[in-house]
Parts: sequence; C-alpha cells; structure tokens
Amino acid sequence: MWKLYKAELDFTGQLMGGIPKNADMIASWLEARAPKIAPPDAIPLEVLADQIAEEVGASEDEEAKIWTGFKSDENGLYIEGSNLKAHLKDGANILKDMLGIKALKAKLADRVHVTTEKIYLGVEEPNGYWEHAVHVMTRLGPRSALKRNDYVVKPSLVAEFRVLDDGVIKSETLENIFEFGGTRGFGAERGLGHGRYTYTLTEV
Repeated sequence: MWKLYKAELDFTGQLMGGIPKNADMIASWLEARAPKIAPPDAIPLEVLADQIAEEVGASEDEEAKIWTGFKSDENGLYIEGSNLKAHLKDGANILKDMLGIKALKAKLADRVHVTTEKIYLGVEEPNGYWEHAVHVMTRLGPRSALKRNDYVVKPSLVAEFRVLDDGVIKSETLENIFEFGGTRGFGAERGLGHGRYTYTLTEV
C-alpha cells in the first residue's frame, strides 16, 4: 500500500526558530492558527499552550514577548514531523499549476504521512539569536518593533515518511517540491532568505 521514503535536509545557513518563548504569546499564537471548527478529539487550547510552553522553555518575562525559538527535550532541539508536512503542503499549493496536478495540496495531505514525530537538529541549545527590526501596521499607522529568533547553524535533518502507492504522488513530484522548498526556505524568516537547504530523497 505504501512507498517508504527518507529525506535528508542539509541547511546551507541558519534555520530560525518560530515558536513564541513567552507563555502568554503562545496562547495567542495557537488561537490565530486554530481551525474555526475544532475536531471533537482536539486538545483544549489552554492545555496545548501549557504543553508547548514547557517544550520551548517559555517564560513570562517581558523580553520573551519578542523572542521565538525551538522545542526541545532530553535529546536536544527538534522540529515536529507536522512542520515538514506543512512545508510540503505549502510547496504543493504553489507548484500545482506548474506541475499540472489539480488540488495537489489536498492530494498530498491525504497521501503523504511523515512518520518521524520529532526531527532533531543535532544540538542541545541554539547557536545564538538574531535580533532585527520588523515593520507592522497598527490602527495608528506603521510602526517598527524588534524581533528575536533563536537559530541553529547548518543543521542536517533526517525524516521518514510514507506515500500512498496509488500513482498520484510520484517520486518526481516530491523531488520538485523539495527542490522548490530548498530555495524558498523552511521555518521562520524564510522570506528574508533563511532556512534554505539542499536535500537527498531516497526510497527505502
């Protein structure tokens, strides 16, 4: 039923963390991303917020309100398999017309399943943080603010996933999505050129 693949992503620069490190900001961040109609078995947002706060080492410090980073456990920093799945779906949505596959994002979502739940970055702590100005529009007009991202330099990620073997999502389709994604970038601040990578895709 399935074809099994392994993807190795070798980042050429900095991979930026994008999870808020302030406990209050995490709740707002989750609310902004929550579906309008939650499934019946969904974890309550307040419970999920507490869980993420622990995983990212969040605090209530004022300084943490401008700071984003990565989740971590006893094995070090990691991203989740769902982050890679979202990256693939995003690329599929952009490339659907170019590749001539209608509703490619939905087809990929149903057929591609990342089986590596925690994708480790190979370090226990970030290599540093990047502080930069961001420009936002408020009710009072444009304003500038500071933002701080934890980063890891040139990590290598390995993840395994299953693809339904019905001929819809082919290996060349995945190759195209990864090729595009490697230039567009992965993770936070990819619009500023961060999170670019080269990749190896292997059927196992």
